[in-house]
Amino acid sequence: MIVSSSKIARFFSQPCNFIVGASNVKALPNYFPHCEIAFIGRSNVGKSSLINTIFNNQHLAKVSKTPGRTQQINLFTVAPCLYIADLPGYGYANVSQSMITKLSVLVESYFKHRQELQRVFLLVDARHGLKRSDIAMLEFFNHHTVCVQIVLTKIDKIKEEALVILQHDIQSIVCRYSFCNDTILTTSKTSQQSVHAIRQEIYNISHMSS
Repeated sequence: MIVSSSKIARFFSQPCNFIVGASNVKALPNYFPHCEIAFIGRSNVGKSSLINTIFNNQHLAKVSKTPGRTQQINLFTVAPCLYIADLPGYGYANVSQSMITKLSVLVESYFKHRQELQRVFLLVDARHGLKRSDIAMLEFFNHHTVCVQIVLTKIDKIKEEALVILQHDIQSIVCRYSFCNDTILTTSKTSQQSVHAIRQEIYNISHMSS
């Protein structure tokens, strides 16, 4: 669905409000059948910064230089039709093994039981490509019929030729998974166009399910 830039801009100019931070899925409010999207990725992939940029609020998701700072599911809302879940990262994090286990259980429970969830945006650092842990997440989503879409972050940190090769390599992997969207999104600090493409995708998801 192609939507005018002005309509998308109006939608994302609405206030994005924090609802709750939950360390247990049962603490999350039930908004079914309204739409919910989620953001997840390896620790320090730039998840919080991207969420803040997409929703025009630099204080929405807490940004930290220390990996693993998001240790609960943070839920936000834009208008009455869209809810956003900021999930804890995975992979290396400067937290204890017991906390890593706790967060893994929390995230797995969320994906298994959240009826509202329409799309997961899986963030991948363009400098590193898909890691084993990212592919494990794709396997998990496919097994549990969770719709997922890859977003390459920090593309300004690599050369354009390297980006083309990376996208091709990732495309050859995601085509194996029936629940993975084959459109690979990209983002960088220097490109507003890439942010617009992500907003367009989110807008379409929220309005198709409303």
